Amino acid sequence: MDLGTMFIGAVVAVLCFGPFILVSLNTQKKKKNTARALEAVAAKYNGNIDEKEVNGHYALGIDKQNNKVFFYNAVKDTVTEQFVDLTNVSLCKVNSISRTFKERGKIQSLVDRIEILFLPEGKEQRETTFELFNADISLQGNGEIPFAEVWTRKINEQIRNIKK
Repeated sequence: MDLGTMFIGAVVAVLCFGPFILVSLNTQKKKKNTARALEAVAAKYNGNIDEKEVNGHYALGIDKQNNKVFFYNAVKDTVTEQFVDLTNVSLCKVNSISRTFKERGKIQSLVDRIEILFLPEGKEQRETTFELFNADISLQGNGEIPFAEVWTRKINEQIRNIKK
């Protein structure tokens, strides 16, 4: 092999694999920034995150010592920062809102929203929701239902520990 062939091979390899590497690096950077933003939300409400998870444009974290859950979501130009004090919560559950329609003679179901819903202990308090997916904003999901199921189990376990 001569030097020219090796050079052309290297250029072709960079052109083929370069975009994948750049996308991967950009995704990792966004995840780090989202995790930092979640830490900032926790600090703002005097919390300390013991466990967290980032999924796309949102992050969820729990402070087991202070019984708080923190949520950060950045979609387009809208940033949502929320927290819930679990001492006032009786149950946490996944709320999947979907619609059914008929297409080509078959009944189809389309998920409009996926939320983590916190039900308060008292009737005078309002429910709190962490919106993970909204079809009006994003057309395709990114593992929101499994994410929500895992986190509702963790949160309900923490609620049970508080009630002991």
